[in-house]
Amino acid sequence: MERNGHRVWLADDRPARGTLYKLLLRLFPRVMGRLSASAFTGLAETLAGTHIDQVLVIKGEAMTPAAVTALRQAFPKAHFSYYLWDSVRNVGNAPDIAPLFDAVATFDAEEARRFGWRYRPLFASIPAQPTDGGTQKLYDWSFIGTIHSDRARIIRRLRHALPERTSFVFGYFPSPLIALAHRLKDPAINADPPGTISLDPMPGEQTRQIVDQSRAIIDVEHPRQTGLTMRTVETLLAGRKLITTNRQVQQSALFHPSRVHVIDREAPSVPDAFFDTPFEPLPAQTAADYGLEAWVQDLVQLSPPDRQF
Repeated sequence: MERNGHRVWLADDRPARGTLYKLLLRLFPRVMGRLSASAFTGLAETLAGTHIDQVLVIKGEAMTPAAVTALRQAFPKAHFSYYLWDSVRNVGNAPDIAPLFDAVATFDAEEARRFGWRYRPLFASIPAQPTDGGTQKLYDWSFIGTIHSDRARIIRRLRHALPERTSFVFGYFPSPLIALAHRLKDPAINADPPGTISLDPMPGEQTRQIVDQSRAIIDVEHPRQTGLTMRTVETLLAGRKLITTNRQVQQSALFHPSRVHVIDREAPSVPDAFFDTPFEPLPAQTAADYGLEAWVQDLVQLSPPDRQF
């Protein structure tokens, strides 16, 4: 936004970032929302008198109608936009605050139709530059990401379904408390190969190296979501094949059978032909539409879209 000429003030959409706060917010959203409202009221007071043209709220999980109203009163001439990169089922306050915005968009096509919001998928945070196709491929498929819901079980099933395919798996738990909960709920995690699970995220350079060495990347969306994950977009714009549980990708401009294979969560399988078929490059316009620059341009005013996703 700054590169496009805007002067930007940035504030976190949650006053606290700890695991305990996030857990309490999910369990007691209304109580925690009232406690959090003062933070947004304070933001409005801090910026009072500043000329604000645009207010863009992304997810806003801790925001309440009172908090949005305070911001609108502080910036009466601003255009208020709201964007959801998570499902309403995971952001329970969204239907309460959405009517207070001038425009609303979501990454979830189904919820866009349900609530009458604009559909705007997520983006690739890197330019559309396919990774070096000449890099030696050590893995037929790989997964690097946080472990939540049924991800660990699906990846385990995929390993068993493709015993002769080489793979790399690195699952990350953001806190010991979350790790303990998953280990109790899914004891089979304790038997996963050494190095599979970590409490520390993988460094970015090592992640890029693994992606370069992989023929395909695994994507397992949260079962309470249907929107396309950022992993989906970044994988395909990087020129890597995608193996995903999300059937919605078949309805998108990103889809081509040489690029994407959809698996069943309970009985995943991937034909040999998928690994062996050359990757059909994305059209240049499609890659541009799913880029960060286009995403920012669309969300600043949430103007009527001219892009086909």
